[in-house]
Order: sequence, then C-alpha cells, then structure tokens
Amino acid sequence: MKPNKRSKNRLLLAVKAMFMDDFEKKQTFYRNFTKEFDLEFFKKNFKQDELVLLSPNELRFNNFIDFKTTSSEFINLLGRPKYSEISYKNPKIKSFVFKAKIAGIGTRCSVIFHKNKLVLFNYVFTNLDKKEKSILKRYSVEKFGNQLTNKRYQIMDAKKNSLFISEKNNSIIFNFYAPSKTLKKTFDCKPKEKKVISLKEVQKLKTSNE
Repeated sequence: MKPNKRSKNRLLLAVKAMFMDDFEKKQTFYRNFTKEFDLEFFKKNFKQDELVLLSPNELRFNNFIDFKTTSSEFINLLGRPKYSEISYKNPKIKSFVFKAKIAGIGTRCSVIFHKNKLVLFNYVFTNLDKKEKSILKRYSVEKFGNQLTNKRYQIMDAKKNSLFISEKNNSIIFNFYAPSKTLKKTFDCKPKEKKVISLKEVQKLKTSNE
C-alpha cells in the first residue's frame, strides 16, 4: 500500500523536526564550548615562565594558516566553521569552532580573531585513552620539542609565538598564542563606550531634525 500525500507530509515534518532538534543541540554545545574557551580562558592560562623551551618548528594552525591569517582566509582554506560568534562585549573579537585531526586523533578547536587577524587557538582533546595520550605526547615531543612532559611551561618559536600544554585526567589541551606584543593589544582591548538614550530622547532628536 502506497503512502498517501498526508502521510508523506507528516513524515517530512517529523524528519525536519528531528533535524532541527539535532541542529539546536549541536549549536548549544558549540556555544558552550566557545564560552569555556573564550578570551578570558586564554588570558588566564598565559603565564610566562623563566623556563622557556624553543620549538624546532613554527607554532601555527597548520601548514597554510599562521597568526597573520584573516578570518575570511581561514574559512576559504578550511570551509565554514561548526560555530561562529562575534563578541557582544567587543565586536573586534570573533570566535570560530572547528573540528580537526591531529596525529590521527579528533579534536575541537577554539579559534579567536582580533581585528580580523588570528591571535589565539587551541586543540582540545577529551575522553582520551592511554594509547591516544601516548600518541599526543610523542607528537608534542617531535613537533614542538616538548621534552619535559611532567611540567607545565612555555614553548616558544623563533617568531615569539607561544604554546602551553595542559593535561588533566583523560584530556590534553594545546593552547597557542600570538607574540606577546599582539596579545597585549588583544587582552587589553576594550569595547567602545556606547551612549544609551531613552525613547523620549530619540523622539526629540527626530522632531529637531524634521
């Protein structure tokens, strides 16, 4: 027995509702991810130390993306982000969430732009097993010269970009930072003060301009 038109419409509506529900759940997850790994998170976790290791390789997102990359160039190279957000506190701060694979292991990345230039990003690995943690530790040694894996310290490349690696239970986070001079401008950036006026004042302005 063939389904009638009404049955087809009901099925389409049910599929659409399931899709929208799944989409909203994902957007909520990524929105919370952005809040967790926001500008304040990076600011809090940037702690310059007397112990600084020199990375044998430049600290960059990948072979094509470095800290001079603009947000539009980023999208052109990697496609649309899973989530994007412009800070309501400061429109000069834009955040993306991307998925990637590092050493064959899936990661989510918080990517932050200031004045349309990449300044901060991270690789967030969660729910890792022992084998995956071992792979990532070996990767950090080979890629960034991370020999002292039991201590949190600053890794720096020849361009003064920095990396801090933090490990907790079954998670590892690689936090990457543009040079300190750029970071100071980013961390100290303040939104322009906006003058708030009442509806009566708006009406007065309209009247005076007529």
